[in-house]
Amino acid sequence: MIPPVVIALLLLALAAPPTTFVGGIGSVPQVSPDDPAVAALGTDADGDGLWDDVRAGLDLLREVPESPASDGAYRDTLEQGARALQRALVAVVAEPGASADRLPSAARTLARAINCLGLVSDDPREALTWLEGLVVSTPERVEAHVRFQRAVGDLVTESLEREPCEP
Repeated sequence: MIPPVVIALLLLALAAPPTTFVGGIGSVPQVSPDDPAVAALGTDADGDGLWDDVRAGLDLLREVPESPASDGAYRDTLEQGARALQRALVAVVAEPGASADRLPSAARTLARAINCLGLVSDDPREALTWLEGLVVSTPERVEAHVRFQRAVGDLVTESLEREPCEP
C-alpha cells in the first residue's frame, strides 16, 4: 500500500502549476542564514547542499558491505531524496509568509525524488523510510515534517476542489 503522503505529493505535483526554483532540482531553498528556525534544522558546513549529519549518514551507508549505496545511481538518488526532504522542511519554517509559495515547489521536488527512488530501488518504500529516519531526526525536523505533511494535504485538497469532476 502506498502511504497517503506519497499519494498526496504525487497528486500535488500533477495539479500544481510549474514554478521556477533558483538553485536547481532538489537544492535547499535560499533563505537567510540568520533565520533561527532554519538554523535549528541543520548546518551545511561544506556547502554540498546536505546537512552535515545527513551527509555523514549517507557516507556511512556507502561503507556498509554490499550496500545498494555503493551503486552510483542509487547513491545519487538517495542524495536527491535527502535534499528534497530538507527542502520540504525548510519550506515550512523559513519566512512564514513565503512558505505558501515554496510548498508546491518543494512538494514537486519531493515527488520527483520519490519517483526516482522507485526507479533505482528494489524496495522504494524502505528507501524512503530510511531517508525519512535519517533526515527527520531531531525534534525541530519532526515538527517541520508534520507541518509540511499537513500543508501539502491542504494544498492537494484545495487543488482537487478546484478541478471539475469528469462526467
